[in-house]
Amino acid sequence: MNIWTDTHCHLNHPDFASDAGLVWSRAKDAGVHAAVVVGYDLASSESALQVAERLAGCWASVGIHPHDAVQCDENALLQLHRLASHPRATAIGEIGLDYYRNLSPKDAQQQALEQQINLA
Repeated sequence: MNIWTDTHCHLNHPDFASDAGLVWSRAKDAGVHAAVVVGYDLASSESALQVAERLAGCWASVGIHPHDAVQCDENALLQLHRLASHPRATAIGEIGLDYYRNLSPKDAQQQALEQQINLA
């Protein structure tokens, strides 16, 4: 059997609220032994940590997606720092630059990326 790691999943998405455990069980049956549940804003980062606490083999990333870069203020960074200190947090993400959709100004995306890299 192959052993896989899913480095980017969203078991924290509301669509999985009632059956994340079942979905994770099926993934394990298929050979997935670990997964990173990805946060993309403060709320989803918190829920990623909750999933990681509940499901053995799951870890969480915490971060603010470039679409929401304008929300990456001093308070948000303090909250991210707190979340990143959690023992089930393994990465900073989902972060980066998204110039395709441009839902946040480029300068805000660049600043948020730099701030979150510094947090890492």
